[in-house]
Amino acid sequence: MTAAGPAILLLTSPLARTADVDGLRAALALVGPVTAPGWAIDRTAPDLLAAPAAEAGAALGRTSSPVVLCGVGSGAVLALRVAAEAGDRVAGLVLATGRRPSGPRPVLVLHRAAADLLPLAVLQRLHAPERLLLQTLDLVRPQDVRPLAARVPQPSRVAWGRRDPLDRWAAARLAAALPAGRLVPLDDAGPGWVARSPERLAGLVATRAPER
Repeated sequence: MTAAGPAILLLTSPLARTADVDGLRAALALVGPVTAPGWAIDRTAPDLLAAPAAEAGAALGRTSSPVVLCGVGSGAVLALRVAAEAGDRVAGLVLATGRRPSGPRPVLVLHRAAADLLPLAVLQRLHAPERLLLQTLDLVRPQDVRPLAARVPQPSRVAWGRRDPLDRWAAARLAAALPAGRLVPLDDAGPGWVARSPERLAGLVATRAPER
């Protein structure tokens, strides 16, 4: 059952597991109608986010009222691009930089890339498989989102799990770069909390307007 709340555009990482995306969609549907367009990176494109942002913008155009953007992982970068270009069609943003678990050690999907280049050494120290190293770098390598974040005036919440110290820097830096951003620490939330407890992210979408 879908609630009659605000329309939500869910943007996740292209590397996100289908089960995780489905769980997020189901939790968000209890808040309002959800659209979750898939997207991919074209490594040959001069602007990696241009085509995905255009597709997401088209989805915004099919709604009759402003939409809440919910960006997770590298989907947070795409959400910033969409919000910067969509103007009053976006009511607010809820972002989770985070990372997803991969085997016995976590692999970053969006960490330092929330502000600048994601160093290869960070992922190497986490013993990430080469395939994931390359995929992650393809998602974030060319992106410095600080100038992009400065163009996002909408109320924005950036969620951070208090038990996820590795993500604290990225989440705090992103919140500070947003003109109307606020960091929202979540107690008892650790690595992978978005996938394990999607209702917590849905709760932030339901109360999306940050304190100023």
